[in-house]
Amino acid sequence: MVSGTGTIRFFDFEGGFYGIVSDDGEHYDPINLNRGFQVDGLRVHFEIRILRDVHSYHMWGEVVSILHIGKLD
Repeated sequence: MVSGTGTIRFFDFEGGFYGIVSDDGEHYDPINLNRGFQVDGLRVHFEIRILRDVHSYHMWGEVVSILHIGKLD
């Protein structure tokens, strides 16, 4: 499990998708990001599980499952 803070970003390649860029520079490709959090530039805190045996056609960041996510003030 990994926890931290970061920013939701929209990427317009590979059909378009939302990812999380953590404050420490890591890139996470969530498989279960709720629509309410699909906002480019949204600051969040998160707890995720890295899915090491799962691959994405986005070819961007580590594929993760979100365990908890919340908006930062």
